[in-house]
Amino acid sequence: MRTLTDSGGPAFRASSAGLGFLVRAGAWALALFGSVRIPWVQQNLLLPFAMAQGRVACALAGTEPDAVFVGLSCTGADPIALVLASVLAFPVTWRERLRGCAFGVALIVALNTARIGTLSLVVGSKDLFNLLHVYLWPALLIIAAAAYVFRWMGASLRRPVPELGQPAARLAFSRAQTIRFAALLSLFVAAFYAAAPWLMRSQAVLEAARWATLAAAGAMKVFGVPVEAAGNLLRTPHGTWVVTQACIATPLLPVYLAAVAVLPISRTRRSFAAFMALPLFLLLGSARLLVLALPAAALGSHATAIHAFYQVLAAGAVVSGAAWLSASASTAAGRARIAVRALAVGAASGLAIGALTRVLVWPVLEGVGSSAHLGHAYNDPQGALGLMPAFCFGFLAALQVALRRPLWSRSTGLAAAGLAVSLAFAQIAAGELASHTSIEPPIVAVRALALGLPLLLSWLTSPRQPSAVATVLAGGRPA
Repeated sequence: MRTLTDSGGPAFRASSAGLGFLVRAGAWALALFGSVRIPWVQQNLLLPFAMAQGRVACALAGTEPDAVFVGLSCTGADPIALVLASVLAFPVTWRERLRGCAFGVALIVALNTARIGTLSLVVGSKDLFNLLHVYLWPALLIIAAAAYVFRWMGASLRRPVPELGQPAARLAFSRAQTIRFAALLSLFVAAFYAAAPWLMRSQAVLEAARWATLAAAGAMKVFGVPVEAAGNLLRTPHGTWVVTQACIATPLLPVYLAAVAVLPISRTRRSFAAFMALPLFLLLGSARLLVLALPAAALGSHATAIHAFYQVLAAGAVVSGAAWLSASASTAAGRARIAVRALAVGAASGLAIGALTRVLVWPVLEGVGSSAHLGHAYNDPQGALGLMPAFCFGFLAALQVALRRPLWSRSTGLAAAGLAVSLAFAQIAAGELASHTSIEPPIVAVRALALGLPLLLSWLTSPRQPSAVATVLAGGRPA
């Protein structure tokens, strides 16, 4: 005997939710599978993406770049569409869906790259090649996509949902965590520079640079910028630029990994953040090239601006983190407003100091140098030393606002005075060394100094009641 369930009961609601999910998943699947079969999408997006995966795969496998033919069937687009359709249709928050999409796409791309690499290794054996190409790898990709989707759905349902109106919990740091971060940072940075010779010659990293170049060129074309990408060359109205391994392998990568290892977050989030390090920095490498689309009047020098991209990005991340830790606002929106205000004040201060330096300070220094044989003019090829005054004062102003300190206070004045003296000494020392000993300061050290000086002076001149960030830097625990 079949029992009818009330239309408003749990069984009906569960079946309705399941039916709604199936309908949404079907709609997403039709849209995605249809879009990847549009000729323009195939020729301009999927085929270059497949070829980039092929070059990376062959480089990792140690085979010739053209060892295996890479066509539209090698893109991995179908399993990616399957993952995206299922994740986007699942009834969770959009934040969870986007996170699931990012992780799923990264998984399929990694497996598809491994697929191409293994096929390049067995291309000499026709039977084994056909077995892997026609049967094993397609089945493995579909199984991996389905397994990931079901695993993600289960994890999403088990994850607790925070109650609305609850203020976000503050991050708690201890002295041990501070020491651990410093130790890991030193270790990761040392490992990065030890591997630098290999990274600068790596064909896989060079392929990532080519992909970043293509992505940046595509984004510029959307906004009507006349650009042309050929391999890792980017031709723009502001000149031709070569995107090398050094443009992708930035020292910020070990800093990011050290922060991920120390931040008090769940193991799942930590694993996700670590897994997304390479895609994130590939995206940042592409975003860095978008600086070349801006007019020269807004930047002054495209060479200086593009080389300072990661330096400015690091400063913005520090200011945002300081605003989050020290803000009196209890909500995420309130902290975000403070962070935006701090970044705006920092940018305005940096632009003002930069203009003042060009108009007043540099002529005075040139006069002193010619009359007192002091302060020989020196500027590195990337313009890092010339940018230091504007950057440091803008960074200091942003930090003070983020830490809830008035700009017209004794502590800010002391920090600004100490920064002015430090910058003058740094400029004079660099000029004298370059003039008399031919020793040029490493550009990485200049950028690290530009970030470290404002941080150090802001901490040294902190009020008697330290903020949470000052407490963290001192090795304590914020309230």
